[in-house]
Amino acid sequence: MHPDTLVTIATFTHPQEAAVIRARLEWEGIPCHLKDEHTVQVHPFYSNAIGGVKLQVRAGEADRARALLVEADLVADGEAGAMEVNEDPDMPRMPLLGPAAVRRLALVLVGLLLLLVILLM
Repeated sequence: MHPDTLVTIATFTHPQEAAVIRARLEWEGIPCHLKDEHTVQVHPFYSNAIGGVKLQVRAGEADRARALLVEADLVADGEAGAMEVNEDPDMPRMPLLGPAAVRRLALVLVGLLLLLVILLM
C-alpha cells in the first residue's frame, strides 16, 4: 500500500465525536480526513447505514495515529486495524427502527398526506 493512501483508523456515529479526535491528531502533526462527515451532518439518520463518519489518515502515519489515540485513552484497540471509539456508557444509543415500526410510520405519513390533500381541496 502506498504511504499516501488514506486508511480508516476509527469510525464514529456523530461528526462531533470525530472532530475532537481529529483535532488531537492534527495537534500532533498528523493530517486527517473525515469521510462522510458532511453526509451525516445533513442526514444524521444515515450514519448507521453508511458506516458512520470515518477518520482517515495516510497509511504511513496510521500506526503512529493509532498509538497516540490509544495512549490518550481516546479509543480502544480493535482486532483488525480499525478501532472502536470509547463511548460514554451512560449515553443512550438510538435503536434502529424495526419493520413493524417502519410500517406504522409509513401509515401515519400516508394518513397525514391524505388529510393535507383533503384540507387543500
